[in-house]
Amino acid sequence: MSAFVHVTPLPAVATLARLTYAVPETLRGLVRVGVRVVVPLGPRRVTALVIGVGDQAPEGVTCRPLISLMDDCPIVPEKLLQLLEWMADYYLAPVGDALSLAVGRALTTSSQ
Repeated sequence: MSAFVHVTPLPAVATLARLTYAVPETLRGLVRVGVRVVVPLGPRRVTALVIGVGDQAPEGVTCRPLISLMDDCPIVPEKLLQLLEWMADYYLAPVGDALSLAVGRALTTSSQ
């Protein structure tokens, strides 16, 4: 049961490739790598993909809690996510862009 998640916004935002959010107590145990979540980003709510989990926030950072889960099970298998992260690193692109190309825009739509 992780207390924090690392996410990438969908659709991708080039300058925000990896963000960290706190997982509310009610969602711990449900959040996994590869599921979509709704997170606060400035004054908006955006869809993001969980790309990692952790037990602590980055040093000196206060994390906002994620708002909700969009999926019951991962939409992106961990092996595919590892490949997409490699592609994004190799081509200097956001992981969200690689994800959109791999699975299509239907699974990376914005939250309302």
